[in-house]
Amino acid sequence: SQSSDQCADAVDTLESQPKFTATNPRESGQADASSKPQPKTGRQDIKSSKNQKIVGRQQKPATRLIRPRGDVLTTTEQPVIMSHVEGPRSILVGKEASYRVVLENTSQTEAQNLSASVKVPEWADLVDVVCSAGIVEQSRDDNDADVLQWHLPQLGAHSSQTMQLQLIPRSGRAFQLGVQWKQETATTKTVVEVKVPKLEMVIEGPEDVLFGDPKRYRLVLKNPGNGPAENVALTLIPPGSDSISAKPHVIGTLGPSELKEI
Repeated sequence: SQSSDQCADAVDTLESQPKFTATNPRESGQADASSKPQPKTGRQDIKSSKNQKIVGRQQKPATRLIRPRGDVLTTTEQPVIMSHVEGPRSILVGKEASYRVVLENTSQTEAQNLSASVKVPEWADLVDVVCSAGIVEQSRDDNDADVLQWHLPQLGAHSSQTMQLQLIPRSGRAFQLGVQWKQETATTKTVVEVKVPKLEMVIEGPEDVLFGDPKRYRLVLKNPGNGPAENVALTLIPPGSDSISAKPHVIGTLGPSELKEI
C-alpha cells in the first residue's frame, strides 16, 4: 500500500542518517579528492615529518608534580562524572523506542547537586520518563522541543543512576539524544584554632612584718590560657629599693596550665 511504501522510505531515510548509521567513504566509493594518496617525494617528506615531530615535542607542555609545602590543612577532590545513552541506533517511524541515560560517578568522592539535561526533538513524542533517583522536570524550548531536566541531590562514589525514557518518532529525520550535565563545585572548610596565652601572678606571704625580721614570700606565675607564653621574664624590686637593686628572673616558656614558683 502507499502508506507502507512511505513507511519503508522513512525507514531507509532514518537508517542512512549519520547519527545512527556510520558509513565508510572508501566502502561506498564516495571518497573525495582529499582522501586520495599524495605522491611521495622521498627524502624531503622524511625531513618534513621529522620537523613536525620536533615541533610537536616543543609545543607539548611539561608536566610537573607540585608537592605541598608545610602542613596541609585540607584537600579538595572533584568527582569524576561520566554519562552515556543506551538504546537502539536505528528505529522505525511511528514505533515506540526506549532509551536509557546513565550518570556514573567513577571517583571516590561523592557528587552533590547533579543536574542533567536531555533534549527530545519536536518531531518525536515523549511517552514516558522514569528515573531511578531524583526528580525529572519536563519543559519546552523555543523550538517546541521537549527538554528533560534530571536533578540528583547526590551521587555516591563508584555508583550510577539511570533515567529511562520512551519516545515515538513521527518523522524520518535523524535526531541526537545529547546529555548535558553539571554539578556543584566541591568545597571544603577547615577550622583554624587561635590559641591565647595568659599570665597570672600571685604573691603569698605575711601582710605585716617587723623591721629587721626576715620573711619568706612565694611568687607563683601561672599560664591559664590555651597557648604557650614565650619569653617570660620577671624583675623583682626589694621593698625600699630602687630599680638599680632589681633582680631579674628569666622564666622562659610557660605552657598552658603550667605554673612556676619563685
